[in-house]
Amino acid sequence: VSENIFPAREADRSDEGRKVNINLLRKGDALYDVPEPDTYEEAVNGAYGENWRQAAAEELGAMSEKNVWELVPREGIPTTTKVLGSRMIFKVKRNRDRSVQRFQARLVARGFA
Repeated sequence: VSENIFPAREADRSDEGRKVNINLLRKGDALYDVPEPDTYEEAVNGAYGENWRQAAAEELGAMSEKNVWELVPREGIPTTTKVLGSRMIFKVKRNRDRSVQRFQARLVARGFA
């Protein structure tokens, strides 16, 4: 392992309830320090906004192409029916050397039945 790569401390990995970046970082190389946003707004307004926008568009395009879901106007839904929302989850997929392979967005259901 190169001397300019630093893994997170083991203690950082075990802290419950605290977000810790355990990615390996290389000094001076921005591709090793790409944050994973928590919200769509944070993703598209951040430094890698165009990459996250493209990843989200690819995910929505794939779901649309496969007819995964259908938009339904809320006015046509009975009041006794629970409507679930959705949100995007953003992840950075990495190569073996921890450099960025691609930006990935996934649309997931949000709500409780």
